[in-house]
Amino acid sequence: MTKTIINKEEQAKIKAAENLRKDRMNNLESLLEYNGAKYLKGPGTPYGAKGTQAGSLAFNQFLTGSKAEQIRKNVYNTKVEEAQNYGTISQPEYTSNYELEKASLDLIHDAQRGLKLKDLGSIVKKISPGLKIEIPKELEDLIYEKIGRSIQEKSLKAKEAKEKYTPTKQEQAFFAYHETLTKAYEEFAGYSLLGQSLAGGYNDLFKQLSEEYAPKKEEDKKPLEVHSQEKTPEDEEE
Repeated sequence: MTKTIINKEEQAKIKAAENLRKDRMNNLESLLEYNGAKYLKGPGTPYGAKGTQAGSLAFNQFLTGSKAEQIRKNVYNTKVEEAQNYGTISQPEYTSNYELEKASLDLIHDAQRGLKLKDLGSIVKKISPGLKIEIPKELEDLIYEKIGRSIQEKSLKAKEAKEKYTPTKQEQAFFAYHETLTKAYEEFAGYSLLGQSLAGGYNDLFKQLSEEYAPKKEEDKKPLEVHSQEKTPEDEEE
């Protein structure tokens, strides 16, 4: 009897963990547009005026998208619940753009810290065709928040013993891979948006050229009209 209960509990935990993993993967994918816009419009504007323009367009699209609306509702519902707990007279205002961005970044950071290294790698591969990511087998299943917590605990124990804890080579390698993947996620998100923006601009240009060429093409199809030259009195005298 006890064994069955434990199995069910374990199954429930496994299912909950997998659902959380899927949610985090989904958040990283569905917030690519926002993260890319943030990168393109960020300090230094890495791709200049074209990058800033692409970032602005993507950011405006994100603000009115379904993912943003879902996050806005979640944030607002949390504020309503908080107001009810405090028993306030005033009602909270609907989610602002600032609150939306803050919540979006929280979701991105939560996913980056809560997913396995191999899951982060799979997301980056999707948005960076041609990128070769080789993660050592022993690092694939490691998770940032767990490694960080482990190091913190070891550091506290070392401090109690009046010693200093130095992260292992594996831990150092993990953080190096994690930092590189999170940076790649941000940069390729921005690069992808820039590519889409450039493609969209050239698509419009080619469409305009086609529209301008179409009537000229029809003119070329018309048969040439040959006009006979009328004889003048001078010609008749000859």
